[in-house]
Amino acid sequence: MNSNRYKLFGAALALALVLAQSTFAGLATPSGIAKVTVPGGVGRTEFFGMPFARPVERSGTISSVSTTGGNATFTVALDAGQSALPSLSNADQNVDAWYLLEILDGPAIGFILPCTANTGDTSITVQGDTGTISVPAGTKFVLRKEWTLATLFGAASNANAFGYGTSSTAGTVKGKVQVFNSLLGSLATYYIRESGTTTKSYNWALSTSTTARNHVPLRMGRGIVLVNNTASDLNFIASGEYRTARTRLSVPAGFTTFVANPGPNDVTFDTATIPATSPTRTTGVPGNADQWQMWNATTRSFTTYKVGGTTHASGPSMYQSSTRVNPTIPAFKAVAVKPYGSGNVIVTIAPNL
Repeated sequence: MNSNRYKLFGAALALALVLAQSTFAGLATPSGIAKVTVPGGVGRTEFFGMPFARPVERSGTISSVSTTGGNATFTVALDAGQSALPSLSNADQNVDAWYLLEILDGPAIGFILPCTANTGDTSITVQGDTGTISVPAGTKFVLRKEWTLATLFGAASNANAFGYGTSSTAGTVKGKVQVFNSLLGSLATYYIRESGTTTKSYNWALSTSTTARNHVPLRMGRGIVLVNNTASDLNFIASGEYRTARTRLSVPAGFTTFVANPGPNDVTFDTATIPATSPTRTTGVPGNADQWQMWNATTRSFTTYKVGGTTHASGPSMYQSSTRVNPTIPAFKAVAVKPYGSGNVIVTIAPNL
């Protein structure tokens, strides 16, 4: 059993199977369910990566793409029999209507881009772009809903595993969810807030506000910070579709982004293709290069790696100081990346299939 204490379960047809940590069972559309444990310890902090996606809502093909101000607009055609596109410009954190565009094939396979607007059924605008990676006419895409606080961690209630309280510091709050803003370099903390006197109500809320925020989007492919507020283990169930594909994200260089392990198995940096695909690498021991970091929950510190060695006989590698290394990203965990440079860059992380 892995020391990270994440347990993976799966189902095949009508027969439920308990699987070993390093295996995965799939259906016609690969699906999975996992019991996730944040070990006990007040203030224990883990960087969680969700490998499972929500179901496909629409599908189609891309005929062209244009970029303005670092954001892409795709001209699209929906597949036959599809319903009209929903509005992709939701800004209400209490409405489960946040969408992402995922590219399924071609040179840009694996891109996950948050949707921000659409024009009818023929145009979709996203946050970020595909950089220098081409998106040929005929490239296939799907739309999925993003995870939100309530859809990933459960509807707010007095029975939720994360507990509840009248404030984020209440002793009955068992766990908190923190979402990192890369550009601001800050964490927003959410918990389940109890309100009312005779009749109680429960909502996910920001620690600094009383406003309900049940559907704050949790962007697919990004890491999420989980904080255990008790001495006991914090357990919850994660389930969804398994994409069985690499993740490509458009992120701001010079800022930190948390990137999720895209699979339900441990993966080394080499298998994840990080040394081969990281945007800025050096020929030898890294100087000005992309910086990747792994969190140690016990020491509450990051271990930093950089990418170099492009002219080395064995090819590029992660380096810890001047030593070539190949760290492992555990299942259901996330890794931090701070790309070197400026503007949008593309980071890629592949699963261990």
